[in-house]
Amino acid sequence: MTDLDLNAIEATAERAICTTTGGTGESMTILALVAELRTIRERLARTDADGLADQVLPLDAADPEQVTAAANLLSELVGRLCHATRHAGSVPTPQDADRTVAALATTVERLPQLCRQLVDRMTTIAGLDGLAADNLGPVPTGGAPAIACRAGGRLSWAADQLGQAAATLDAAQRDTSRLYIADGPLPPAEEPPLPPRPILEGP
Repeated sequence: MTDLDLNAIEATAERAICTTTGGTGESMTILALVAELRTIRERLARTDADGLADQVLPLDAADPEQVTAAANLLSELVGRLCHATRHAGSVPTPQDADRTVAALATTVERLPQLCRQLVDRMTTIAGLDGLAADNLGPVPTGGAPAIACRAGGRLSWAADQLGQAAATLDAAQRDTSRLYIADGPLPPAEEPPLPPRPILEGP
């Protein structure tokens, strides 16, 4: 089944929610079908993504060149997403928005673990013999090891902030998952929009 097939079936099922006259039971059956289709779509997307990821960084690999390449690729892909989403056609439907936000939420949800593991790596690096630092900035008491430890502390702080961001994105995805294109009039909003979150300053 292609992605185009899934799009057509999902759209038909969601339209049926608006037009069904069979009562709550029938509506729940259609909702369950839509949820199952979304699960199938996500599983197919993960399969494709896993294959691409294996080409850059196989699971359980620890080669530093591959790790760096994967981090660089992640940065480049985010940059390209920034370019793509400037255009309305990149996310034209509620289903597209839901899939994109869900993938973004999963990405950010994984970043705190990555940062905390980098804290561990920085702790190891701080203990390396011969560790030095350049003279492009002030060197704290303790020299290069102190700089490495400070970097670890900032990564730990970033992990905490990313955890908050992940929770907010998860909430956003719960909202996007409720949306569809209705044939009839839209129901009134039940809740006012949330105010924007303040931007926190790091250490």
